[in-house]
Amino acid sequence: MKGVMLNKKGRLGVCQRLLEFAYDARRFILHNRSIIEMAPLQVYSAALLFTPETSIVRRQYLKRIPWILMEPKVIQKWSPLIQTLDGHSGFINAVVFSPDGKLVASASDDKTVRLWDAATGVLCGALEGHLDRVNAAVFSPDGKLVASISSDQTVRLWNTVTGGSCGVLKESVGAVVFSPDGKLVASASYDRTVRLWDTAASLRGKDVPTSKKKKKTNRIMQGARGSFKLCQCSCVLTRRQVSCLCIT
Repeated sequence: MKGVMLNKKGRLGVCQRLLEFAYDARRFILHNRSIIEMAPLQVYSAALLFTPETSIVRRQYLKRIPWILMEPKVIQKWSPLIQTLDGHSGFINAVVFSPDGKLVASASDDKTVRLWDAATGVLCGALEGHLDRVNAAVFSPDGKLVASISSDQTVRLWNTVTGGSCGVLKESVGAVVFSPDGKLVASASYDRTVRLWDTAASLRGKDVPTSKKKKKTNRIMQGARGSFKLCQCSCVLTRRQVSCLCIT
């Protein structure tokens, strides 16, 4: 019985070491992905050389590189930063995860929205069509659509699978959000109104809002699974009355 217990502990120890090595190898690959993609042989003289001192991959393989005469000063262990996603040519104004956490969308001054694989950091596609900088982006609840807000006074809907433009909502807005079932899009406009849009109509190429302009801004607007209204709130810093969105 004692021998069996020792064998179990030994197997557990081996499994633990394998898990630690796999985790460290994944961090190594993600951290040096751009180097490996551009110049694979640099994995020896650049990637390994600048890996943290306590890295299992570094300890295992760095000693097999005889031409390294002096090692640089590196950090002790892996930092919380897993990887950096590069590709935009302008400032990035917003970033958001898809509901399932598998995609990341970034909105930039370069007039594009880019979709990234959250697990690998690989660029899945660039959503192009806006004529001015993109200020924000948001996923639909099912993750199949992305709505982007641009300074070109439009909101565009995109298919996350094909990357194609599904519809254009012609409105100058500062914020946009999907309803819980994804059937409606609410846009907060600079003309002091909130508009509700039918996503199905937009996907058919029609820019048809489901609500018209109203002079009163405290009207309750019913969504698919709830309601909200515009309220007058007092700003703590400026003491001025401002409009805010209240969930009811």
